[in-house]
Amino acid sequence: SIVAKRRGYGTIISHNVPPYGRAGLYKQLSALRDLLAEYREAPAGAPAAAALRGPIIDAINMAGLQEDCPYDGTLRPAAPGTTSSTPGTSGPQQQGASSSSSSSGSGTAAGSKPAQFQRSRGAAAGSVVTELRAEDAERLDEAEFSDYCSRLYQYLQVLENRLFSEGLHVLGVPPSTDHMRQYLAAYFGEDLPEEAVQVVAEHGDQGLTAVRTRLERLYSGPSASTSGAGSTGGTSGAQLESKLQEAISIRQLLCRNTEELDGVLRALNGEYIHPEAGGD
Repeated sequence: SIVAKRRGYGTIISHNVPPYGRAGLYKQLSALRDLLAEYREAPAGAPAAAALRGPIIDAINMAGLQEDCPYDGTLRPAAPGTTSSTPGTSGPQQQGASSSSSSSGSGTAAGSKPAQFQRSRGAAAGSVVTELRAEDAERLDEAEFSDYCSRLYQYLQVLENRLFSEGLHVLGVPPSTDHMRQYLAAYFGEDLPEEAVQVVAEHGDQGLTAVRTRLERLYSGPSASTSGAGSTGGTSGAQLESKLQEAISIRQLLCRNTEELDGVLRALNGEYIHPEAGGD
């Protein structure tokens, strides 16, 4: 109650969000993404694709994704004389291999959300999750494993593009050009091209006309056809100009972070601080 009373007498001077960043992929996840991309580009049934199954399974296990991204496909029976398994038996590492073949119908029904993995998705559908091992790569069904790799690749894309707070906002300090670009990219997403975000972050203080002139010069330059510049992501000219104006306005507001220190001094002096709308 003492803390609540103390907060009741307080005044929020500023509540600005910290700079944003993309999570990205690193180490095992980055290696797994490259293997999955190579596997997806290989022709179906090609020896190169079959040779990538083992390394992909090893990378999945090294990244610890077996539990978060379970494989609910089936395994073909092992060839006679192999040490992997014996017909009619199932070792502890082969959990659910034989029973999953009898429930393959429910296993395919569990993949109704190809871009999402849930720990209980196999159990909820009544199927048994198969533990993947590199030595069982030849026993995998090609279509089921290709579908699994596609879902896993989409899952890694979600992880790579996930936003997170990169550091803390410093009171009274406007964001740097790089942080400004991250702010605007996180806010607009695909609605504003990357080149436009960069130009606004660097030259937005010069106004809409200057930003538009720089973009036109960039899109009409000799490198536009080779670097991918000039693409507006399907945004029309009127929509692009509206988004540019909004981005410039946001940039101007973020650059007013220096007024936070003025608010602190006014609060310490017992003066009134005008309320503003929150950014939540």
